[in-house]
Amino acid sequence: MPHLSTATVYPGLCLIEGTNLSEGRGTALPFEATGAPWCDADGLARRLNASGLAGVRFRPIRFVPSASKHAGAACAGVQIHVTDRGAFRPVEAGLHVVAAFLADAPDRCAFLPSSWEGRPPHFDLLIGDAAIREGLLAGAEVAELVAGWAESERDFRAERAPFLLY
Repeated sequence: MPHLSTATVYPGLCLIEGTNLSEGRGTALPFEATGAPWCDADGLARRLNASGLAGVRFRPIRFVPSASKHAGAACAGVQIHVTDRGAFRPVEAGLHVVAAFLADAPDRCAFLPSSWEGRPPHFDLLIGDAAIREGLLAGAEVAELVAGWAESERDFRAERAPFLLY
């Protein structure tokens, strides 16, 4: 990963790998830039900034990835700027990005099928189950999807607390 900012956004923006969107591979901003040839960058940035996510701003960007999805094609999308690492929630931000693309272009934005027969779609493997993808496709609010795992997260944090050394 080329920058600390890349590592900061990766836990959530890696979800883009499970879609037909460019995750910025083949650019100087992998996982910090995401888009597609058919994206309305300005509209997408406005939608994401209006969501009021803490610790992050979205800037319209245009780029041409030299590798991976849409290699050689002019893409438009957003660049993710983390403004407060303590407040930033990367997985929630990644879900908002996917939801915004789906809302703006439901006929063009898609989840990739599994690469192997009998395995779940890649997005499901990245996020942990099919329910999140299905919720996004059904138009569920991201906050509703995130609230669905809040209890499990609390339980995990309590269970791991005795093992934290610092």
